[in-house]
Amino acid sequence: MQGLRSQWISEKAAEREAIRAYHDEGGHSWPETGKHFGLSEDTVKRRAYRARKERAAEREAEARAAQ
Repeated sequence: MQGLRSQWISEKAAEREAIRAYHDEGGHSWPETGKHFGLSEDTVKRRAYRARKERAAEREAEARAAQ
């Protein structure tokens, strides 16, 4: 059962990153992003925000490890 949970968590993280990239790097508006992913505008905003926080935490961890 734990394997399924880990897989689901990984899939959600990948989805958040895809949403962030589509909006931030692709230059799409929030309504376009929501429509593309079949989600509400509020949902894609929240998920992109979380993806940005996750990326920042990863960069911080890498910087600490490099010291």
